[in-house]
Amino acid sequence: MTRTIWTPGITFSTPGDLIVTYGSHRGLCFRTGRLAILTLEIQTATFTHTTASGQLIITGIPFKCSTSQYRFVGTLHQQGLNKSGGTHTQWNLVIHSGGTGLNIYMSGNGVGEQLVQVGQVPSMVNQSFVGSIIYEVKGK
Repeated sequence: MTRTIWTPGITFSTPGDLIVTYGSHRGLCFRTGRLAILTLEIQTATFTHTTASGQLIITGIPFKCSTSQYRFVGTLHQQGLNKSGGTHTQWNLVIHSGGTGLNIYMSGNGVGEQLVQVGQVPSMVNQSFVGSIIYEVKGK
C-alpha cells in the first residue's frame, strides 16, 4: 500500500471569475493495486464568484478513475452550501467512470439526488468540506 499526499481544490465546470483562497486544503490517498482510498479537508478563507456556472468540482485527485460501468460514492460533511429545493440531509462525493474530479450530490427526504450547481454555492460564504471516497483506479 502506498500513501500519497494530495492537494484538493474547488472549482466550477466554468470557473468564470471564481476567486478561492484556502484556509486549509489537504488530502491523503492510500492506494493498493487498483483501489484508491481518498480523504480530503477543504476550508476556504475567501470564496467569491459572479460569472461562474455549472457544477461544483473538487480537483486534484492523484489517480484517474477507471472506466468501469460503476460510479463510486463516498461520504461528505459540508458547511456553506444552500439546501434549495427541499430538505437535503445527505451529501455525497461521487466520481464517475473515467473521472478526474469529484462531484458533490445532495439528496434527502422528498427530493431526488441533485448534482450541486453554482446556485447552491453562494458567493462570499466560506465553504468547508471533509470527506472520503474509495474508487477503482484506471490502469496499473
